[in-house]
Amino acid sequence: MRVTQYCRVHLGPEQNLLATQLVPATEDTRKLTEADMQIGVETSKAVDQRRVFVIDEDEITRAALQFMLHDEIETHELTSPEEAYDKGVGWLKPHVVLLGVSHLKQRGTALIGELGAKFPGVRILIVTEKSDEATALEGLKAGAHGALVKPLTLESVRKKVDTILGRGGASPLVQLSVL
Repeated sequence: MRVTQYCRVHLGPEQNLLATQLVPATEDTRKLTEADMQIGVETSKAVDQRRVFVIDEDEITRAALQFMLHDEIETHELTSPEEAYDKGVGWLKPHVVLLGVSHLKQRGTALIGELGAKFPGVRILIVTEKSDEATALEGLKAGAHGALVKPLTLESVRKKVDTILGRGGASPLVQLSVL
């Protein structure tokens, strides 16, 4: 039986993300030590029973956001609002929704109100490219609570989510250049 080892490596700038992914281990990647691959996790945050739904059509963005957050908060990757509505029933309702701007472009800003109606008390952050800031701004006017502007970094994503949840590590909720 052959066992394939995996390790995390940096995704390149062509995805406009700073994240890592699992890849088969090679001689070069085996040289990384466990300490090289650690990400700082505050255990108090990891056990506070909050959850984030990442709703985005882009698989790479969903995976990167899930990876950035999963150590400190329960995180679910979903491709559409309908998938979120199906999953977010009973005790599994999200506290935060990270909404890809592509959904706002397709459905308009009414989607913000729809998410709020389905998940009362949810906090919504729009994940956007700089080129889509105008759409994100319309979402903010419609009731979204903030925005994450790419390129995404582990530190900036965690700070935004911490801020929106009222946890330590405060950061400005909106950093759109059009404001």
